[in-house]
Amino acid sequence: MKIEVIDLETNKEIIFEVPEGRVEVTSDTLRELGLRRYLEEKSGNYKVEIPEGVKSIGYGVFWGCSSLTTIILPKNVTSIGEAAFFGCC
Repeated sequence: MKIEVIDLETNKEIIFEVPEGRVEVTSDTLRELGLRRYLEEKSGNYKVEIPEGVKSIGYGVFWGCSSLTTIILPKNVTSIGEAAFFGCC
């Protein structure tokens, strides 16, 4: 599985590989992948696409990632944790 991140100004795509079998995206997952730091350090507008197979978005996952302006979730997501997108644009 992969999480796709697209810079909306340049259309540059970055792929972050998620270990198979993960059904929840957590803050720890983003830290392990380096995605959290990537979004925190970048300025601009980024779109994140969560892969099919993910069913849950954990507490505060994208908290403070102000460069995240668009997120695409698969239709099978059944829960989104509190403050998952707090501080996003």
